[in-house]
Amino acid sequence: MSEVAICLSHCFRFSPAQSPLQDFAHRDRVFTLSFRPQTKIRLCVGLFPHCASLVLAESSSQDEATHRRTIRIVRQIDQPSMYRIQRNWFAPHPPIVIIGMHRSGTSMVTRVLESLGLFVGAKKDSNCEARFFQRINRWLLDQTGSSWDNPQPIHYLVNNREVRAKTSDYIGRFLLKSPRAISFLGWRKYVRHPDVRKLDVPWGWKDPRNTFTLPLWLDVFPDAKIVHIRRYSSDVAQSLKNRGRAEATCKNIYREFPIFHWIREKRGGFVHSLRCDSLQGGFSLWEEYLQEATSHVKMLRERALELRFEDIISEPVRNLETLCRFCGLTASMVEIQHAAGFISQDRACAFRGNPRLESFPAGVAERAGTKP
Repeated sequence: MSEVAICLSHCFRFSPAQSPLQDFAHRDRVFTLSFRPQTKIRLCVGLFPHCASLVLAESSSQDEATHRRTIRIVRQIDQPSMYRIQRNWFAPHPPIVIIGMHRSGTSMVTRVLESLGLFVGAKKDSNCEARFFQRINRWLLDQTGSSWDNPQPIHYLVNNREVRAKTSDYIGRFLLKSPRAISFLGWRKYVRHPDVRKLDVPWGWKDPRNTFTLPLWLDVFPDAKIVHIRRYSSDVAQSLKNRGRAEATCKNIYREFPIFHWIREKRGGFVHSLRCDSLQGGFSLWEEYLQEATSHVKMLRERALELRFEDIISEPVRNLETLCRFCGLTASMVEIQHAAGFISQDRACAFRGNPRLESFPAGVAERAGTKP
C-alpha cells in the first residue's frame, strides 16, 4: 500500500496503449484488475461506494518482468451495473475548451498542457490552435458577418433557436465525423475513432473565438469543460497593437517591389486590425471578451476554471497542478516542474514602467466594471 502513485479513478480513462492495466475481469461480483510491471497504484476506496470488501493481492513469479499486482474488489451490486462499468472502461473524454481574449496567454497555457499530456490536435498553427476547429469557428462567425475583432454579431446565430439547432446538428453529424477531422486527429487516431467525440484521452482545443462560439460547442459537447485565461487590459491592448503593425509590415512587400501593384492587387489592409490599432480599441475588445467569458464561467460553475495570466507566471507550479487536476491529466510533479521552467517570468505586468500604459486603464476601468 506504500508503493501507490496513480489513482484508480484514472484507470477507467486511459487509452489501451497508455493504460497501466494489463487485464480486467469480473466474475461473481468480484472485479480483478491486473496491472503492468513497475506500475504503482494508490487505492481510492471512494471510487467504489458500495464495496463490501477490498483486498490487495500481490503475486510474482521468478521472472521479474512478469510481476503483477492484482486488486480484487468485491461489490454487492447487480449484474447490469457490472456490465455498465465494463462498457465505460474506455469512455470518451469531454473536451477542454480554452477561451480568453487574444494575446492573453492562451497559447502559452495550451503549449504547457500539451507537454503535460493534453491532446490539442495534429495540425496546429504557430499559436497552437488546431486548424480544424479554426475553420469551424471562422465559418460560424462568417454566417453573421462577425470576425475575431468584431464578434458581437455572432449573438444573432446563438439566439436563433432554429438555425442554432441546425448548425449544431451539422457540426456533430457531419463535420466531426468527416475525413476533415483527420487534420485534428491524425491518421492513427482517426482509424481508431473516426468521430472526434469518441476520443478516450484527455483532449481539447484552443481558439480565442471559442469565447463567443462556446454556446454552439456546448450543444455539441454538453459535458465540455472550459479554461478561461485572463490578462491585464493594458498588456493585451499594447500587444494587439504591436502584433497588428508587425504582421502588416511582414506582409507588405509592395513598398520594396512596386511592380507587384501591376501584377496583383494588395490583399488585406495596412494593419492587422484597425480597431486594435489604438489602445482604446484594443481595450474595448478586451472588455467584450472578458464579459462574455465571465458569463460562461458563472454559468458552468465547477465545469469552468478561470486563471489569471499573471498568477500563472508568478506561481507556475501551483497553477499547473490546478490545471492538470481540472483537465484530468496524470502528470507527475517532476513533469510539472519541468514544464514550469519554460514559462517566461518577464511577461507578467509588462505595462509597469511605462507611464502611458500604467495610466491608461484608470480612465476606463469604471466603465469596464472589473479590474484591468
